[in-house]
Amino acid sequence: MTINIEKLNLSSSLKYRSMFIAGGIIHCCFLLCFVFLRLMPLVYVNIGSVLLYIIGAVFSVDKKGMMRYGWIIAFYVEIMFHAVLCTLLLGNNVGFHLYSLVIIPMSIYVLFFSCRLEKFLITFLTFVVGSAAMVAGSFVVLGKTQSLPYYPLSYDETERLRMMNLVFVAIMLAVFSLLFAVEIYILVQHLNDSNRRLEYTATHDELTGLYNRRSIKPLFEKLEASGEPYCIALGDIDDFKKVNDTHGHDAGDLVLKTVSSLIMDGIQWDDIACRWGGEEILVILRGSYDDCYARMQAIHEHIRAEKVCYTDRQIGVTMTFGFSDGRSEKGSDALISAVDKKLYHGKKNGKDQIVK
Repeated sequence: MTINIEKLNLSSSLKYRSMFIAGGIIHCCFLLCFVFLRLMPLVYVNIGSVLLYIIGAVFSVDKKGMMRYGWIIAFYVEIMFHAVLCTLLLGNNVGFHLYSLVIIPMSIYVLFFSCRLEKFLITFLTFVVGSAAMVAGSFVVLGKTQSLPYYPLSYDETERLRMMNLVFVAIMLAVFSLLFAVEIYILVQHLNDSNRRLEYTATHDELTGLYNRRSIKPLFEKLEASGEPYCIALGDIDDFKKVNDTHGHDAGDLVLKTVSSLIMDGIQWDDIACRWGGEEILVILRGSYDDCYARMQAIHEHIRAEKVCYTDRQIGVTMTFGFSDGRSEKGSDALISAVDKKLYHGKKNGKDQIVK
């Protein structure tokens, strides 16, 4: 089974609500543990934490699916308060101070996708300073206050709690690291898709989907530098103005799109078709002269046989082409000028033909 990462909807409100639900489950585990150890103050604190996470799962996400900023602060404060309180009451060997550190990558993840840059930087720096100060402060207090930890645990109880905390911290780090990596991957893919769409829009004609005139120069230069044999054809739809005048511009657009589609169907994958201007289409075909001319003849016949259906009418279409070997002239401008003259000659002498 293959997972398509690009189709994962990680920006939905479900993602953030799941974080609060997971936090509530972790505190339920602590609640049961503290009930077993008969540490009633911590039992009450964890009951409050579970209720907070339940409420957060319902109200923490806005209509756009983003976590509300105030709930991010509440999320951070609850974890810090719980970590410091447990460290002071149970000692630093149980590992609750680790949550003061793991909150940093968690905050980066949530803030990065929920805040603007300025708010992200200010809040993140505040969290870092706050976490460092609270961890350092709790250790100093523990070292200088003889009555702390208030609830000293046995060696076995300390080891079990520490193992539980290490497991929870490892899972949280792994999950948030994976989520962040997936989110960044999706953002990069979306950026690449946007760039491809922009590039396509810049190089292709919107109506026909063919290359536009601006994009042809570099393609010509690349083809000429390769030294490969190629031919060029410049075609013009016969009596196109009459189609527009008789049937309307929508019919004319349909004729253009139909002709363009027929030309694209008739050329090879590495050939090039370009809307040169108006109803003119430039075709660059790779291969020998005879092979390219045979392909252009097939395209010409398909266009002649096509009937464009517009409303309840059928519109017959023909095209006149000028055709030339790509090596007959030096430079793309001279080559296009030469093939344009052949097209003009064909238009003057009966249309619906290929002049070579």
